[in-house]
Amino acid sequence: MPPHCVVCRTPPRRHATTTTTTIVYGLACNALSPKAAKHLYETKARPLSDPLIVHVLSAEDAIPLTNATSKMLGIFHALVESFWPGPLTVILPSSEMIPPIITSNSSTVALRSPQHPTCRKVMSKVALPLAMPSANMFGHVSPTKKEHVLKDFPRGVMIVEDGDVGGSLGKREVD
Repeated sequence: MPPHCVVCRTPPRRHATTTTTTIVYGLACNALSPKAAKHLYETKARPLSDPLIVHVLSAEDAIPLTNATSKMLGIFHALVESFWPGPLTVILPSSEMIPPIITSNSSTVALRSPQHPTCRKVMSKVALPLAMPSANMFGHVSPTKKEHVLKDFPRGVMIVEDGDVGGSLGKREVD
C-alpha cells in the first residue's frame, strides 16, 4: 500500500476503507453501493441526514453522476479547471447512479477531486467514485495524523503510513 494510507480489513468495493484526501484522512466506500454507504454511516455513527461527498479523479468521472444542465456544466468545468484536484466541493443535481443514502435523499450530489497523491493512487486502483468523509467518529475533530484515526477506530484498521497529511482544514464549497 502507498504511504499515508489507512485501510479497513474489508475491501472498498464491499465496505469501507480509509486513505488521505486532500486535507485529512478519509473513510471511503464505493459511492455507487447503498450497502457500502450504510456500513460507512454505521462505522462513523454518522446520522443518515448528513450527506456524503463523492470523490472522483476528474471532471469526466463526475459527469455521469450528475443531471446538470449544459449551463451548469459550463460553470462546473470552469471551476474544476482552476481548482481540481483540490478541496473544492461542487454541488450539482445528482443522477440516478447515486444512491439516495449518499445524498441523504436530496436531489443534489457533492463532488470533489482529492489532491493527495496517495488518495489518487488508491482511487485509480479502485476505479470507482468514493464517498469519503473524514476518518473519525461523527462530531470528532477531523484526523490529520494516524493517531487521530486510531483513537476513533482502535480495532479493525490497518495503517501503512510514513507521515501526516500536513493539510489545512480549510475547504471551499460551491452550490
